[in-house]
Amino acid sequence: MARFRILPKLKRPVEHYVRDHIFFGILADPQAMQLRDAIGVDQLMWGSDFSHHGGQSLATRAKLTAYLGDALGDVQQKIAAGNVTKLYDIRP
Repeated sequence: MARFRILPKLKRPVEHYVRDHIFFGILADPQAMQLRDAIGVDQLMWGSDFSHHGGQSLATRAKLTAYLGDALGDVQQKIAAGNVTKLYDIRP
């Protein structure tokens, strides 16, 4: 482990780097929704994986609504579309 002593000291806490550079694609992960505040709502991006086996199928809107459950409207919008459009600079 001595080789790691030469790494420079971080200027910010690790969680700041995670929130700036790591994003999580989620399909149907109830745990991610339970931990969304700890993970960071801005880091979560929902995907349907349609048309692969086990994907969300043609009932995507109903399943997404149920999956996002108790999240507030702005949180639902970020996870369902806003975060991915911001990350990839997609303009409607």
